[in-house]
Amino acid sequence: MGTVRALRREEESAHFGVLDDPAESNGLTDHSYAGYERYLKTVIEEILVEQPRKRKLVTILGVVPHQHVFWRGNLRVLKEILARVGVEANIIFSGENGPEALRRISSAELTLVFSASSGLSAAKKLESRFGIPFAVFASVPVGPRDTSAFLRIIGRMLKLREARVEEVIAAEEDNSLRSSSWMDDTARDLLLNVPVGIVADSPTAVGLARYGANELGWQPGIIVITDDPPKESRGFIIKNLTEGIKCPVVPRVVFKTDPWRIRHLLQEHTLQFILASSREKAVAASELNAMLVSVAYPVHDRLIIERTYAGYRGGLALIEDVAFAYGQSLRKP
Repeated sequence: MGTVRALRREEESAHFGVLDDPAESNGLTDHSYAGYERYLKTVIEEILVEQPRKRKLVTILGVVPHQHVFWRGNLRVLKEILARVGVEANIIFSGENGPEALRRISSAELTLVFSASSGLSAAKKLESRFGIPFAVFASVPVGPRDTSAFLRIIGRMLKLREARVEEVIAAEEDNSLRSSSWMDDTARDLLLNVPVGIVADSPTAVGLARYGANELGWQPGIIVITDDPPKESRGFIIKNLTEGIKCPVVPRVVFKTDPWRIRHLLQEHTLQFILASSREKAVAASELNAMLVSVAYPVHDRLIIERTYAGYRGGLALIEDVAFAYGQSLRKP
């Protein structure tokens, strides 16, 4: 079948898109995500055997346990929204049917990678050894706009019945619209035209920045990518953060891992709130007078079990968390 290619450029710039050419990104450098890659490599080389393809079965890669703090919730939501359009998601790290999930990797019709780098080398091995095509997304979709675009992409890739896909999209978008209508004017004013800083791994940063800018009216001033993706994949990440995004000023995208340098980068911007790790909490409060919601590893100030910002309802969860942080800031003397 060959590797699944991207949508037309005009579609990709307007919507949540797939990687133009998977050869642009060639896997991970030797850092904390390498264990994920080594595990998948071992599974592919030592466990998997050729199997007949199962129609509408897809394997999910790129959501790295623990390093992506919302990984459990992200995997659950991906499985649920794909099931709505008749697609079965094979989730490897969910803890359910672990050995069976591993064996089923080689029977999937398609591999979906939700990262510009993590899981990509494994997807390439699956293609070269078993002929399973793959598609690469920069992040798990967040909010109605990107989630609907994602489902349409999957519908075309797997040749799903268009009427069913559109029926699911219409129902989910209607539900999201009705849920968001409960926000009062104060909450809307809080979110609109807010200067935001984001410090996170690339999949988290892409998903939140796109949702915030396209659906909440945020203005991401600076986005710091902390998972040290290889240079070959950075163009794809930047593209998702600068194209198809409604923002009067193009966000500044920087790739840094050093907390001291990240601190100084944030100090160069006027920010109302920051989505980052707990490491940035001190600089947000004491030096920038900004609210912070912890969304990236490490997180020390909140408990995350199945919390997620993915999918249609995930964006509403993000709104709740930002509004809560705002309310807490008002209560401080």
